Amino acid sequence: MIARMGTGLVVVVLLALVAGAAGRSVGEPLHPSWPSVGFSAPYTYTVTGKDGTNATTEGFMQYAFAAGSNGWAMRMKTAEVGVCAVYAGALDMDPATADCTLLMLGSHAFPVPNAVFLMVDSHCCLINNTGNVANTWLDGFDYAGSQEWDGVPADVWTMQANQLNYYVMAANATSIEDSIAVGIFQPFHMMEFHDFTVGPQPADAFSTPDMCTLRKCPGGIMSPFDRH
Repeated sequence: MIARMGTGLVVVVLLALVAGAAGRSVGEPLHPSWPSVGFSAPYTYTVTGKDGTNATTEGFMQYAFAAGSNGWAMRMKTAEVGVCAVYAGALDMDPATADCTLLMLGSHAFPVPNAVFLMVDSHCCLINNTGNVANTWLDGFDYAGSQEWDGVPADVWTMQANQLNYYVMAANATSIEDSIAVGIFQPFHMMEFHDFTVGPQPADAFSTPDMCTLRKCPGGIMSPFDRH
């Protein structure tokens, strides 16, 4: 298991890598690419709020890009992070005792395609229409260099969109199962993988529960990765 880096260290490392990146080079390490068949991974999720404080929870992620099993499913043990905490607050619930799920459903999802749902315990709301859930979403990332990730050699890949997205692989990786972390810097989100396992995922992992409707989420939630 890779130990969690401090937020400040992550920021310094990423800025240094981006500043020093000079495009692709000979001997570039394995480019990250998620398998369409899918994967699952326990993960640690850390979100840094606008006030600079960190909130962390443990979760279980499933991904697939196949008919009937299509999208991201992120199930968290508590609702103490990011938009989970915002929704729990709007429901007058204690985020430390509620669980939270984010469903980012693709075009092949059933019964509701192309939608992002947020669930806290038995409550559910629609955040927005989903973005790219295809397994090619990492194709636009460029190699930004190598660094130590809490003392472990690692390779970092980045893509500048509306914010800086990053992906971390173990140095000299031979498989996507060597993934360490994925995240967004500004707003700051970090998901550290543990036991990344490639394989088919059950269709019900991406099914919208009966409790979900097209009710918009409260509290100004516009994206699953908003920072509040």
